[in-house]
Amino acid sequence: MRGCLFMIDISSTIKFEEFKKVCLIAGFFLCYHVSKSQGFGSNLISYGATPNDTINDTQAFLQALKNADSIFIPEGVFLIDPIINKFRSNQLIEGAGKGRTILRRSDRKGTYLIQQTGKAPINNFTLKNLSIEGLPNYRHSLVQFKDSKNLNIINVSFKYAGSTEEENGRSTLLRIDWTTPDVRNGVTKVIDCDFEAFFYGIHYRPYAESAGGNILIESCVFRDSDVGHASSAILLGAHGQGEIKNVTIVNNRFFDLDDTAIMLVGRSINYENISIIGNWMETYQVGIWLDANATTPARDVSIKNNIITSEIDKGIHIEHAIEVELISNYVYDCGFSGITLFDVTGGIITGNKIEKNGQRNVDRYTEGLLLSSLVSKGSSKLIVSGNHFDSNKGHQLAITAYSDSIEVSDNYFTSNSSSSSIFVPLAFERHQAVEVYNNYPLETIISYTDDEEVKLDFISFQYIRLETSSDTINLSKVETLPTKSEEHGLSIVNKSASDQIVINYFGKPEKQIVLQIPSGETKAYNMTLAKGLQFVPE
Repeated sequence: MRGCLFMIDISSTIKFEEFKKVCLIAGFFLCYHVSKSQGFGSNLISYGATPNDTINDTQAFLQALKNADSIFIPEGVFLIDPIINKFRSNQLIEGAGKGRTILRRSDRKGTYLIQQTGKAPINNFTLKNLSIEGLPNYRHSLVQFKDSKNLNIINVSFKYAGSTEEENGRSTLLRIDWTTPDVRNGVTKVIDCDFEAFFYGIHYRPYAESAGGNILIESCVFRDSDVGHASSAILLGAHGQGEIKNVTIVNNRFFDLDDTAIMLVGRSINYENISIIGNWMETYQVGIWLDANATTPARDVSIKNNIITSEIDKGIHIEHAIEVELISNYVYDCGFSGITLFDVTGGIITGNKIEKNGQRNVDRYTEGLLLSSLVSKGSSKLIVSGNHFDSNKGHQLAITAYSDSIEVSDNYFTSNSSSSSIFVPLAFERHQAVEVYNNYPLETIISYTDDEEVKLDFISFQYIRLETSSDTINLSKVETLPTKSEEHGLSIVNKSASDQIVINYFGKPEKQIVLQIPSGETKAYNMTLAKGLQFVPE
């Protein structure tokens, strides 16, 4: 125990025995305070380790792990070999701080440097205030815990695990696996950590029918992922099975990434209660990529207050999810679309600024926000309200086929003269119950490119522009929204070979209207439902 020095002023009236008691009590508490402030626990030096030399310190570390529940590693560089299944439950490993205490791989042995396998799972383990390093240009994975519960990784720096020499070509700085069914893995906390030079920074993977999740990743920095396609700073899932529930990824910083910042990819994994909040992402490819499947869609996904830019890909990409919140994100300057949602049911998209996306792609995925489908199901029951779309290369907002019950209101569109503000293509199938109102500017563009009849049975609107290559339009259901004039603007762009457009209206009363529009030209009308459907040329 470190020496303690204290002084106490006593009067002559205190007896000697009482004085000894005062000294013992004061000395105990002062020593305890000093020890806690400098790292309380068995000092690794006392087991024979020597920092900043070329001597391997593995045996000293093993002896400390065997005999102490709390180990303090002082400042310096300590060389170690792989340590496998030597940690214990309720154990604390603490250094003097990131960059001050460094555990460094001693040689090129191809395995994890620190590993606790499923043969020796542990509970309530803490690793804090130190750095763990591999070797540059030989970047095997660093740390793995399997079937271990209640892990606390606090203020730890991980560095060098970026090559593809590892089995399956995926080396990782911190990997956590969970294989136990019907048992939760406690809470895994990764807080104030740095991750540098990796293929995967953090990889959390469930197996079989395991009940994984309960993860907090907070205030970490991820940088320098430079090893190619499919790398990710945070990967939750990938080719496993089971559950990943109750995940919070908050206030992290991502930059200099060769691929994705946050990836939740596992088409046999049940994702639920996922919160991604307050992160700043500068990536080469996708910022946030969630890819579930139609059978087990992700549920309760909240993405809020993030800043995201991607050099060549999308900002946010979600496939197959139920109840999604996209709130107050700034998604800008992405090579592809800012946000793409495929087969998402239920949720709200509000308060986002979606700016200058799609600039690096010439033909597709150039929208600010795309609502679409991969399985002829569509995105539905979504509210898109109160967003600012600015200067996206393609359509500011596109709602493609199969998307039903979409409400688009109170959005603001600026600085985009090359394409529409709101784009609803009518290819292959219909939309139902789509409402578009109170946006600025107010025009909605509907584009139909097939030669068959156009079927409009879906939309409530104020102003609409219809681009059609068909000469017949069937209006099964049209609900207009109130305007001051009670007239609704309609522009028809005739892309058919005919010089007239026939409108079959199946409302009350039913009627057929023939509009004379030369092929290739556009005419504008005021449309009213006051006396049955009427079109009055402007």
